[in-house]
Amino acid sequence: MSTTRLIQISTSCREYRNAIIIGGENYGQGSSREHAALAPRYLGVRAKIVKSFARIHKANLCNFGILPLTFKKTWGF
Repeated sequence: MSTTRLIQISTSCREYRNAIIIGGENYGQGSSREHAALAPRYLGVRAKIVKSFARIHKANLCNFGILPLTFKKTWGF
């Protein structure tokens, strides 16, 4: 994916303010969990739907107003 395309996606996220992120297992693990919650909020992300969250990342999402959701059945993901 070109840089131009990435810029267009981020611009449209900020413009429409309604984005959802779909992810896998242990989503949000790593050393920059706070930024992983804060940056999507500024892009207009309202929810993240994943198989499972890293514990601290899930709390950070709630603190920044992003709804953390998990799939009920992960085997069909």
